[in-house]
Amino acid sequence: MDTPAVLLPTNCIPEEYIYMENCPCPCGAVGYALVKRGLSKRPNGAMWDEMSARCSTCGAERTFWFDVSQCLVKTFPEEPSQLFDLVEWIMILFHLTHLPPTGNERTDRIIQTRSLVAVEQALLFFDEGAETPRAEAFFHTPDGPPLRIQHLPRRSLVQMQARMRADMGWPPGASGSA
Repeated sequence: MDTPAVLLPTNCIPEEYIYMENCPCPCGAVGYALVKRGLSKRPNGAMWDEMSARCSTCGAERTFWFDVSQCLVKTFPEEPSQLFDLVEWIMILFHLTHLPPTGNERTDRIIQTRSLVAVEQALLFFDEGAETPRAEAFFHTPDGPPLRIQHLPRRSLVQMQARMRADMGWPPGASGSA
């Protein structure tokens, strides 16, 4: 199999699902549901996920190809996402943390894990020890970040991350995105 022309860069597997769930369809709806997933590898070691998905509204099918070479060899990403900027991760986090419980333990655990991934991805836009995000954290936000997010203190995200890990029964150093 040839490498697809466009590989979407991802630094953790849950980011693939979050991307598909937030991707607009030509019909105007937002969100694709996974139909089939396959991992491919080239002789040079490059790896990608081929994910076939269906629009939640009109049923149109689409295939996404994600470059997973880095996320399969690292426990936790070292660089920020290239698919979502800080504002988008905060919006995803807000959406996920405000969903009502579904009553399905597996679904609720997936939502909880993806919420933690959103926090951990947002934290990657901060330099170690810095309280405010780097300027390049807002690459998809055309008019600049909202003031609230531009001055979002890192410690708020770290506290949220610690609470989420504790709620999930994970030790403080465990990564939710592995």
